[in-house]
Amino acid sequence: MTPYFVVLILALIFMVVYQKSQNKLFLVLCAIPLIVLIGFRSAEVGTDTGGYCRSFLDKANYSLSLDTLEEFSTEPGWNLLNLLLVRLGEHYFIILTAVGIICTAAALRVINQLSKSKTLSLFVYITLAFYLFAFAASRQAVAIGIYMLSIPHLLNKDFKRYAITVCIATLFHQTALIALPLYFFFRLPFSNKVLALIIVGGLLTGAIIPRIMTFAATVEDRYSVYTEYEGGGEMFTVFYLVLSAFFIVQRSKIKAEYIRNYDVLLNMLIFGSLIYVVVILSGLYGEVTRLAAYFQVSTIILWAYLHKHRVTSLNAVFWLIAIVGHLGYFYIYLSKIGHIVPYSFNVMLN
Repeated sequence: MTPYFVVLILALIFMVVYQKSQNKLFLVLCAIPLIVLIGFRSAEVGTDTGGYCRSFLDKANYSLSLDTLEEFSTEPGWNLLNLLLVRLGEHYFIILTAVGIICTAAALRVINQLSKSKTLSLFVYITLAFYLFAFAASRQAVAIGIYMLSIPHLLNKDFKRYAITVCIATLFHQTALIALPLYFFFRLPFSNKVLALIIVGGLLTGAIIPRIMTFAATVEDRYSVYTEYEGGGEMFTVFYLVLSAFFIVQRSKIKAEYIRNYDVLLNMLIFGSLIYVVVILSGLYGEVTRLAAYFQVSTIILWAYLHKHRVTSLNAVFWLIAIVGHLGYFYIYLSKIGHIVPYSFNVMLN
């Protein structure tokens, strides 16, 4: 578990220096340990890592042709990335490093663009385990990273660019498509009526998704992992429900000029949290809760809004409790989810 905390500390130190100096060299230095930990791990670290590594190496047996692309037409972005990168060398650290670069670059770009408290946002991104998705679910982590790039377009009311970005994310993981119609949902000003609408929408979505996954598993075996139960998500569900309620209460304290964007991010968080609730209550495997992460990533910017755009500042005791709570979440996630502990480096690179 130590490597994850070491990387957390290193990344935060470089981000602090970057935020003070605005020297982009330190933003690059911030990214390096995050990427290295993802890319240089062994195939045993992460639930799906072994499968992704075998699939990558298998792509060496295929030529880069239209027939090959047609054969791998399902989620073609991911397959094309593998087909291209395997030509650089038949070693799986190449694809794992590529995943690390895409996910980290996307997260840092969004944080740099939207957050006035960049170090806090990075801390939340890592400790709420959005960073750890790249270890346990590489393909979806890439899709989530790309979807994060759509958030500025969502806030700027640019549906065209939002839709294009979502469609690109869908090329890597089909679940990203759920975000396309939600643009109009998230753009609604927050109110009691909108909250009721989000609750109904989130509950219905959470109820429908397991059934879709069950059907999909009968068509393709790779979706069967989404239909098996593996307990342990109840605590994370409670965490996100409490977090959602907290940000709802804090809404009245946000400065008026920032409330519109706060509402969009809040709607995203509530919707994602409700998917989490229904999936857990349905008795299906927590893998389906990965879908909620597309929307729960809004938390990394919500915390920054609370830090910089609140009418009155929260006291130091509150921030200490929040930091300890997030570190606790990080520790528990590492201990229980994704088989990412113990960490081991790729011995082939020694």
